[in-house]
Amino acid sequence: IKVVPQLNNTTTIVIREKLFKYSVKHLNNVGNTIKFIAGVDTFKMCSKSVLNESEIKFNPEDYSLQGIPAISRYSVEYLLHFIKGNSFKYLLKLSFADTYPLSIEFENNGLKVLFVLAPKVSEED
Repeated sequence: IKVVPQLNNTTTIVIREKLFKYSVKHLNNVGNTIKFIAGVDTFKMCSKSVLNESEIKFNPEDYSLQGIPAISRYSVEYLLHFIKGNSFKYLLKLSFADTYPLSIEFENNGLKVLFVLAPKVSEED
């Protein structure tokens, strides 16, 4: 068992895995990065390119949010790899902070899988 380093993430979102997968796959058709935006009462994921722009705003009943507002961007390519190999079909936990690594935690029947992804810190989307 590996010990995961403690991340100083300030925001945690719990969302249905199927909804998160759909959103990542949709935004993959738009750009190379996905921006996670957690507000006081909102959570949305956005992507843009030179020709396209898309935003998915989640209904409050689709997620639970703890923490403070945060914005950070992550590679679509790696997010697709992380979600491809998992099919727990339950809830997953996203933890992040402004320009901090994202942790994605899948859990089902005592089995826990955790991925950590570094943020995209360039100004380009």
